[in-house]
Amino acid sequence: MQNWSSPQSDLPARSLRTDFSGQRGTSVERFQSPDQPTVAAIAEYQRALQYLFSHLNYEKSGHARYTEQNYRLDRMRRLLRLLGDPQDQYPIVHVAGTKGKGTVATLLAASLTGCGMRTGLYTSPHLLHLEERFQVDNEMATTEQMVALVDRLKAAAERWSDCGDRSLTFFELTTAVALLHFGQQQVDCAVLEVGLGGRLDSTNVCSPCVSVITSISLDHQQQLGNTIREIAGEKAGIIKPQTPVVVSTRDADARAVISQQAAALEAPLQMINRDFE
Repeated sequence: MQNWSSPQSDLPARSLRTDFSGQRGTSVERFQSPDQPTVAAIAEYQRALQYLFSHLNYEKSGHARYTEQNYRLDRMRRLLRLLGDPQDQYPIVHVAGTKGKGTVATLLAASLTGCGMRTGLYTSPHLLHLEERFQVDNEMATTEQMVALVDRLKAAAERWSDCGDRSLTFFELTTAVALLHFGQQQVDCAVLEVGLGGRLDSTNVCSPCVSVITSISLDHQQQLGNTIREIAGEKAGIIKPQTPVVVSTRDADARAVISQQAAALEAPLQMINRDFE
């Protein structure tokens, strides 16, 4: 794409960036149109990003205590109802874990795409562009799609706020964007990476066809607990009744906690070093 200059600046497009709350990824180079984007289109895109970044972002400020008071899934469910419950429109693979969950989610999505399935992938955080979080068949959401998605989200969020609850968070909003985007793109399936923990994570409003738990170690101890067993209990919160779960952690304490949760929910369990290598 050729560089272009705003009427208000002599700088080329490559140098035109805004930075909301320290987040990168608002470059006008993200526009997918073969034509030069208009100043109005750039402004709409920047307003869409600013709307998202203006909300409480635990990725930047640090996470609050991991309690049902601070992380309430009923808030997320209410927002998604206003959006038509897009998470119910396609099968979902839900991935949690301490390390490797992003890699596993990406590999799973690539495998499904390779099998001919139109596949959505939601991961966090992003490296350069916010749209990296919302991919379909390895293609990021376009800037034009982002503007339309955020417009739809803002309308639902305004109705949501009428209930008098505190403002939605950045992660709640971006999770809703992902689920809505995948529905609009008519994916055959979607892979969702948990943001933090599992039990109270905003992604845990889905009803997956399979849950995946990767390795578990001490991480986010202030929120999730000081022992492997406590942390594993939070990760195991993504297990759903009678829904298969695949586990790759080798830690004995973590395996015991996950096995107990799976048995309680009658969820078929596949564990590394026992059922597969």
